[in-house]
Amino acid sequence: MKAITFVLIASSLCTIPDALQAVDHWQLQYFYDRNKSTLVISDLQFPSATRGLAVGTVVEGKQRRYVSILTSDGGAHWQLVDLKEQPISLFFLSENKGWMVTDKGLWETTEAGKSWRKIPGLRSNIIRVHFTDEKHGIAVGAKKRVDLTEDGGIHWKPLAAAAELPGEEKFSLYNWIAFVTPQNRHDQRLESASAPRRAPVSRLDEPCGSDEPASEIGPHVLPANE
Repeated sequence: MKAITFVLIASSLCTIPDALQAVDHWQLQYFYDRNKSTLVISDLQFPSATRGLAVGTVVEGKQRRYVSILTSDGGAHWQLVDLKEQPISLFFLSENKGWMVTDKGLWETTEAGKSWRKIPGLRSNIIRVHFTDEKHGIAVGAKKRVDLTEDGGIHWKPLAAAAELPGEEKFSLYNWIAFVTPQNRHDQRLESASAPRRAPVSRLDEPCGSDEPASEIGPHVLPANE
């Protein structure tokens, strides 16, 4: 049985809603077609118009192979590269600087995903990270996990407010990080108000373009009904 995985990439650099309205058609940019093999993509990021990568798992029967797929020409050509751990999500601060969350920790790249270096110190059960600069970041995950770093991920400390929200810890999961700006503040509050209680929405309040480090601004986790 042949399994096929492909990636569709819009040529617009607008936000997702605007891109869907502006792009007249979609172009097939990557086609994974190997006998008795399936590629399951965990996350896809394009830090720039030319550089992009996807991470995921190649499944061949009972075998699992963790990979990234890289492009440096906007998706015209792709390179398949092996990874050492199962990838979960990606975050890029610039075209070259990024982080990858895996099932066993956190990895950092300064080469747009061509090579990765593992950063010790972050506990497991993390789903996603977000960095405001190369030093200040936040990690979220299962069991009301929210950790903060001020040294680029070398050391992390838990955010106590995240564990104080209603709901059982074993049923709670933070899986997204968003920053409120004057432009999206109304939309963020609507999203928070409509979120179910068992999955409270985590949110970081930070002025758009602020020069203050994230540790001084202070993240705030809002209950679902606020």
